Amino acid sequence: MDESTLTTAPNEAAPKPTTEGADAPAEPRKLPLVPDELEIDELNRETLLQLTERAQQHGLRINADKTRHHIVFDLVRYYLSRGTKVFAEGVLEASNNGGGYLRWPRFNFKQLPQDVYLAPAMERQFAVRNGNLIKVRLRLPRDREKFLGSEEIIAIEGVPAAEWREPKEFEKLTAMHPNERIVLENMQLKSITSRFIDLTAP
Repeated sequence: MDESTLTTAPNEAAPKPTTEGADAPAEPRKLPLVPDELEIDELNRETLLQLTERAQQHGLRINADKTRHHIVFDLVRYYLSRGTKVFAEGVLEASNNGGGYLRWPRFNFKQLPQDVYLAPAMERQFAVRNGNLIKVRLRLPRDREKFLGSEEIIAIEGVPAAEWREPKEFEKLTAMHPNERIVLENMQLKSITSRFIDLTAP
């Protein structure tokens, strides 16, 4: 055999190493899309298992000591950071120093991590009172805030904020006394009770 046949030609390209069996680089995990708008009560309705699964889908860490209310808070903060418009509707519990927090009838108005803070300036602007049902748009917590804040008031007692008018206080209302007799007895019911009330308390 010719010795020249055993040497590599100078212009011949060296064989490229094969990557068969080598691990391919892992693709970055794709997070699920977030909604454009979200009502916080949608999260309040979910069970602990549903909230945990939702949080894991978005890559949030769930500590064993967290309650379902802490998970709701973390999810809301996550959605706000991703640009979702989050809305909340609750009953105002006003504080003595102005402002207050929106509490949830679903949870018997208890103090919870996902309660929404209403600034004193908003309370004065719309003259809202303790016990008003208020719908707001949320914002991310600022600096060292440990609560969800209100960006703007959307509606008060079901009335758009722009159309809301401060109602008169109960003590300042004019009492209206009856000026004619109300007869309870009628032929449709034929009830002795209504006849008795008409006779004893006309």
